[in-house]
Amino acid sequence: ENTFHKKFPGAKKHINNYFVTRFKKDILRGNSYYGVMSSNMNNSFSNSNNISLDGTFFLINNQLEISSQLVQSNNNGVIGTGFYGFISYHDPKYFNILIESDYYDKNFTLANTGFLPRNNLIKNLVKLILRKQTPGDIIRYTSFGIEYNQEKSLNNLLLANEIQFEYNLQFTNYWRLISYYYHNTEHYDDLLTYDYDDGKIGPIAKIPKSNGYSFNLSSDDSKSFSGNISYGSGSSEFGDRKNIFLCDLV
Repeated sequence: ENTFHKKFPGAKKHINNYFVTRFKKDILRGNSYYGVMSSNMNNSFSNSNNISLDGTFFLINNQLEISSQLVQSNNNGVIGTGFYGFISYHDPKYFNILIESDYYDKNFTLANTGFLPRNNLIKNLVKLILRKQTPGDIIRYTSFGIEYNQEKSLNNLLLANEIQFEYNLQFTNYWRLISYYYHNTEHYDDLLTYDYDDGKIGPIAKIPKSNGYSFNLSSDDSKSFSGNISYGSGSSEFGDRKNIFLCDLV
């Protein structure tokens, strides 16, 4: 800033002022909490203020988790709303299930006081994991998971529609094999041609349906010498293909 004003002595100097407050209250014998947070940034050109209510609650001997956050952003009088909700249940023996929901309206932004990948978004995700964790002679732990994720804009434009399968296998020597398969249907990207200089959205791009898979084999990382090998491949209906091979030794 000093160098800038030496080169341009007539330029108006401004200072960014930040103020953050956080109040948190433990409940349920300290196992859960709820809280309030406020963040503010102001300078000669703008004033941004965000306020949020959040909480995380563990119930049924910590098997059930419920988390949520409601945020209101105010940027020079333009008010936006964001919401995040998460619920998961962890069965002690056989399965996990989780559900996530996100909502960010078109005016919601944390540009001056935080980070948000994008607004104008409705996201719903559900994941189920079936597992067997009784050690045998060779296999110590195994699980199979299926996840579905859908994202849309508030204009009902489909931004993502993906299903993913995951298989996790851990051997008694603590070597691990993890494999994935995904399929994404045709969807759209409304920010691919976004002009960050002008702040304008260009033409909406259509993304073709695609699928892919990956494998990762890793050794016991508690040893003095360990490593992992990964291979992945993906393709779209247009015929383009991507292959990745990685080998890491530590």
